[in-house]
Amino acid sequence: MRLKSLAILLALSASTTVLAGGKKAPPHPIFDAVAPINAPPDVTSNPWFTPGFDIQLSQFTGQPITYGNDVKLLVTGKEIYPEILERIKNAHETIDFQNYLWRDDESGLAVAHALADAATRGVRVRLIMDWTNAFKHDQAYKIMADAGIENLVYNQAFWGIGDVNKRLHEKLMIMDGSVSLQGGVNMANEYLIDTEKERLWQDLMFEMRGPIVAQMQKRYDYVWNWMATLDFRARMHAAQTYGGAGSVFKQYTIYHDPTPTSSAPAPGASSRAILQHQQPYLYAGQGDVYADMYAGIIDQAKERLILYVPYLAPNPTFFNAIIRAARDRHVDTTLITNSAQTNDMAFILVNAALGHYSKLMKVGVKIYERTESTLHAKAILVDRKALTVGSHNFTHRSFHENGEANVMTDDPQAIARFEQMFNENISSFQQVTPQDLKNRIDSLTEQVGLVVGRWLEDLF
Repeated sequence: MRLKSLAILLALSASTTVLAGGKKAPPHPIFDAVAPINAPPDVTSNPWFTPGFDIQLSQFTGQPITYGNDVKLLVTGKEIYPEILERIKNAHETIDFQNYLWRDDESGLAVAHALADAATRGVRVRLIMDWTNAFKHDQAYKIMADAGIENLVYNQAFWGIGDVNKRLHEKLMIMDGSVSLQGGVNMANEYLIDTEKERLWQDLMFEMRGPIVAQMQKRYDYVWNWMATLDFRARMHAAQTYGGAGSVFKQYTIYHDPTPTSSAPAPGASSRAILQHQQPYLYAGQGDVYADMYAGIIDQAKERLILYVPYLAPNPTFFNAIIRAARDRHVDTTLITNSAQTNDMAFILVNAALGHYSKLMKVGVKIYERTESTLHAKAILVDRKALTVGSHNFTHRSFHENGEANVMTDDPQAIARFEQMFNENISSFQQVTPQDLKNRIDSLTEQVGLVVGRWLEDLF
């Protein structure tokens, strides 16, 4: 009865909600508000942020806030890689995998073999890959294909040249509909293992149990069938245009029965979590809504804000929320990003970042650069109330071109592990001082790079 009343409250409140900082909510939210899953009796008097913004979170994402989750933060490939292999080994019924980049190196091939072994013992294994990184001549691809694994390639170059710039950037895996891993790692050595060739990158993943996994599974099932159907229709259209339509077959299986899962709380768990799965290739204009969502999350900060932003080419809405937090509310704000030595996007983004550095430092934001190996983790910690981790880079491309997946949680263990990592690593980061910034901008090379970089940064 209480949940039914809450659903009514959500609907009545949706049209009048205003973001913190005086910013109006999107006039036409993409989704209707969704009632929480497993909400406790005191949910209305104990909101995550504010009652109004909690409602907006479900409108932004189309997903409910779920209660009863167990969320563990895995830090770097040292923790992530063995967990991936262990979870694949222990799967009994299904493995659903989505990834952006897969290399034919030691770790990439090891994961491919593990998935192939699972398929051989009867586990249904599905894989969604972006078309820019899925090639049939690749060894990992062949290993999985030979084992009967369906690799659904999101090939927008085939489906429509107008959308060729869009990417599937999500990284997630779901085992038996009951446990999931989600974050920023690709299947390659630099993300998973230390080698003589390259130091292990800094990255993060959540390991989750509870109703958040059910939400992820439902979304995966939907996206799979949508892409499989779109592929068939595109090939049918091409065949009808050029003749021979009768020979077209469904390249990918369309699954009519949902993958079994449960929205019951994980044993002994009570944490909140919400899936932030952005799909601009499916929902036009969703990137603008997600920019409002992340700005709104930052607007909730009252004491402390920690941001891991590998590529500082920020969306203006997102960037201005950081400015407001430090300048208007005097939130202790720290931003971690890559240095020139560790940024794998090199000249363009490193130089473009300098103009953003200046604006942030003027309002008191502390900027640190990672100098030992590439920072690839994407995360935001708001006070000690919410931690979001995933694939979203908070750049123009991430908001407007890519499919991205993050999860936000208030799990105290996950937040404590993030804080521990931050405190352990901060001494190895290099803080950028006003004099450092002045010295860089005074260089003619840096000035040229600043102009060119700011012009090109929207590509990233």
